[in-house]
Amino acid sequence: MTIRKLNYTGRKKILHSDVSIVIEPNDSRYYDIRAEMRLDSYGFAEDAAILIEAYHQTRYERYDAGHVGAPRLPFESTLTQFVDGDPVLFRVKVVGTGQSAGLLLGEAKELRPELHGGAGSRIPLLPAKAVDLGNRPWHLNLDDAPVLEVNSRFGSQWAELPTSWEFSILAYPAILQRVLERIVLENETTPNDDMTDWEQLWLRFGQDLPGSSPFPDSLHDGVEAKEEWIESVVEAFCYREQTFKNCQTFLEGEA
Repeated sequence: MTIRKLNYTGRKKILHSDVSIVIEPNDSRYYDIRAEMRLDSYGFAEDAAILIEAYHQTRYERYDAGHVGAPRLPFESTLTQFVDGDPVLFRVKVVGTGQSAGLLLGEAKELRPELHGGAGSRIPLLPAKAVDLGNRPWHLNLDDAPVLEVNSRFGSQWAELPTSWEFSILAYPAILQRVLERIVLENETTPNDDMTDWEQLWLRFGQDLPGSSPFPDSLHDGVEAKEEWIESVVEAFCYREQTFKNCQTFLEGEA
């Protein structure tokens, strides 16, 4: 089914709690997807189509999950535009057919999937992937949304580095600072409510850290105020994670 244009008049908001999307890397490193949803309470027409969309920036995939009266649920498929480590968000749309063709009846936006392996295992802000980096153990790739590249020459143990205690206390504060510098100082991005944008997700993370300063007024505050905000976020992160205390424990253990 091809839908060229959607009419957004009078659409209903589908609650995130009524949609579950789980993804899991397969042997080819693409994501397998499994989606379930509860739509009975919204009063949609039985012949309304259910569409599932995966997206991030310019990448986009759409899937037909049947009709409200005869849904193909749980919906299972494989994403072909996203591989292990890629950030991805989802939308669910219920769209009219027949005389109501093209009418968007309901929508759930900005759905962050769960990674297979346990409840609450969300796609991280900083996904990691194995890359041949020569003699470098890791690299922060900022060509697009931040990705932590770990040297594939570690073999099957490469995934242990980003989750190790030592790496978290020594590397993550600097990574956080570098990402925020790219967003705030270089790209001159300011906060808004678009949670489909990776920059906004990082800014929201910084703003929500207890102890971080309010984001500066971009109309009146200059570069120095933005640098001070970044420093306050990194300090708040280190306080929450007890980075100094953990580093001290690490050094005493080494001694």
